[in-house]
Amino acid sequence: MAFFHQLIKPRFYRKEGNSVTHRKQIVNEGLTRRRFIQAGASMYNKRRRWPILLIAFVSFPALALGQQLWSPSTVPVTKLVPPAHGKIPVAFIIGRSAETIDFAGPWETFYFAYRPSQSAMSMEDMELFQLYTVSDSKEPVRVSGGMRIIPDYTYADAPEPKVVVIPATSKSPEMLDWIRKVSKHTDVVMSVCIGAYRLAEAGLLSGKTATTNGGAYVDIQRKFPDVHFVRNMRWVQSDPMIFTSGSTGAGIDLALHIRRSLFRPRSRGEGRRGDELSRS
Repeated sequence: MAFFHQLIKPRFYRKEGNSVTHRKQIVNEGLTRRRFIQAGASMYNKRRRWPILLIAFVSFPALALGQQLWSPSTVPVTKLVPPAHGKIPVAFIIGRSAETIDFAGPWETFYFAYRPSQSAMSMEDMELFQLYTVSDSKEPVRVSGGMRIIPDYTYADAPEPKVVVIPATSKSPEMLDWIRKVSKHTDVVMSVCIGAYRLAEAGLLSGKTATTNGGAYVDIQRKFPDVHFVRNMRWVQSDPMIFTSGSTGAGIDLALHIRRSLFRPRSRGEGRRGDELSRS
């Protein structure tokens, strides 16, 4: 891991010429995995060495670093209780340049869960989770890869969620205020990858254990010394309500854990995609 940090350090932690633009971007907008990939490409063009190793570190930390699958935390496991009727509201925070896989993976995980019922008129009636996006406004937001998303709600009018998903994304004062407000009443607040920056900036990780993208470890630990960030973990339970995950597919692992903590639902599509999710 130290070797990887030496590779990205010239790109992210030193001045470029007479400016500190990259450092400023990290502080103001948050890191995105795209920047790590771009840094890797730049280093490869300059040095022509270890490209496969670098890609493995950035995109597949579980393979490259032998990540454990779950939290080492001693925090008591929370018994989440699903509602007797209705769906569980899950809010996905979406900001400019949000990392698509960070929210799309958990979205599909929660979507592919249902409660079988003979009285249901459709599959939608059996869905367990009500999924929606929240942002600063309802104007289209461009996320990674160029995808444009029209948010369902703003922070001013979003329904009260029971689960909040925070991907790697840019930030705003309204976003951080909303995270602080809803965290007082939600059952789960989970960050994916460097979405942990947003949790830390909201003050929800102070004095706790958390994890994040391994490539951001040095920077985030320096910025938030009162948080104990651990490496090589797929996800960590920071307290009875707050969870943080590592990069890429780790958000799916954490979403599966949350889903199973509420109940062990049957997944839609026996023998197909949903069934694969339930066994993951």
